[in-house]
Amino acid sequence: MIVPGDPIQISDKKRSALGVEISNVIDDLENDSKDYFSAISIWWQNYEGTPRQKQKNFPFQNASNIIIPLIKMSADSRVATLWNQIFGAGSRVWQPKLENHANEDMANSITRYINWQADNNDFDFRTAAYDWLLEQTVIGTSVLAGNWRTDIRHVHSFTGRGSKRKIQSTPVQWARGPILEHVPREQILWDTRAPSIQEAPAVVREFSLSWAQLIHRANADPDTWNLKAVESIRNQTGRDGPSTAVSKTKDEHDNRGRLAHQETDYDIREVTISWPLLNAMGINNQDIATPKTQEISTPQVDIVVTLHRKSRTILRLTAQPYFVPYKPFFDGYYHKRSGRGFSIGMAKILEQLQAGATTIFNQGIDAQTRANSVWGKANIRSMVDAPIDPSKWIFDPTMKGVEPLGLQGNDFSNIQLMQTLGFHRAHQWSIRPSLRSRDPPGRPLSPSHHNPGPPRARHHSNCPRPRTPHQDPRPGRRIHRNP
Repeated sequence: MIVPGDPIQISDKKRSALGVEISNVIDDLENDSKDYFSAISIWWQNYEGTPRQKQKNFPFQNASNIIIPLIKMSADSRVATLWNQIFGAGSRVWQPKLENHANEDMANSITRYINWQADNNDFDFRTAAYDWLLEQTVIGTSVLAGNWRTDIRHVHSFTGRGSKRKIQSTPVQWARGPILEHVPREQILWDTRAPSIQEAPAVVREFSLSWAQLIHRANADPDTWNLKAVESIRNQTGRDGPSTAVSKTKDEHDNRGRLAHQETDYDIREVTISWPLLNAMGINNQDIATPKTQEISTPQVDIVVTLHRKSRTILRLTAQPYFVPYKPFFDGYYHKRSGRGFSIGMAKILEQLQAGATTIFNQGIDAQTRANSVWGKANIRSMVDAPIDPSKWIFDPTMKGVEPLGLQGNDFSNIQLMQTLGFHRAHQWSIRPSLRSRDPPGRPLSPSHHNPGPPRARHHSNCPRPRTPHQDPRPGRRIHRNP
């Protein structure tokens, strides 16, 4: 049988044909996701409040170009609430679930160690969770990848005696345990017609690696990497695909230019494929050298293929290394569509509301700008400037003399429209009323929130006020004070 994590040995002819078939699958997934990735770039621009143009010259020159960040305010509030629900309730992230309570002590010890690892000791789960929550809230979908971390560290020790005593370095592998990392949505592909990413026939993850990083990975695990194939792709650099547009948008938002080494990186894809799709590609159990014979109908683990995108060369071919019945990815959705792995986020839901709020504010500011300007029309060419500028008059060759324009300004009477937009934004926020109260998290609302009771009687200033009992902070004592 094929052992998870073991290298897969097939003939060179089959390996070359498999690389072409997998590249065709990637081409199909990229074509399906091209429009979606273009929309992701726009959604992140709307979240950041980036204007469509740096200078707006309509209805006149240097018109108001303010963006009301309705999407950002709503998304950040939602993410903060979700974050507090996950990490605010306690210090632990993982909780054990037992079928045999005789192993409770061992399970608690393992859980305590895993929580210690996730608390930024062996890996930082909080940052990955925050990125995961933010992305799925803004664009609708986000993915976490589960991996097993193995470190290679050099341990130094002394050898020999006297003048021959010297220090030697020995590489040692450290199994550090599970690690969860966030995968940006533009760097992972799967057929979203499937109900979830675990049920997709193929999942493609994109890596942009330098030559040094690629060589380091190959040398760290030479038993599974094809070192000859890695050497054959030297100098075949460059990235191509719909994900580059999203990466460019993020670089612009971060005021970060394209570094020179990014153009010389290698486009590496890690593809997890199920056996039915492999069989459709012409690969079956008979093509794989296994330790012993077995029936063709025997269930197999998924195959993980590391592919160089440009040359379609397979660099690594292994069995899926984890003992899990699904692909090691976890997809999160903001509002999941029924029966398929797709969702839209706040950037799409609130897109029209943000555009409406932006239009109302800009029109109001433009009206005030025009009202504060001495504006009119004249038949003198020197008083004209194009495009229309409220500080310049309009040229009218058919008139005689000068005529001011008596136009009224907008005094921001559209505040009710803005309140309506804010109401819809709060509806999309979807925060429970108890979370908006001032009560500490985890405590119910105070009785006054549920039942305010009858109004208090108003007393004359000369009449003594009734004395109301109050609970003293010390147990067993009650004090009285005037309210």
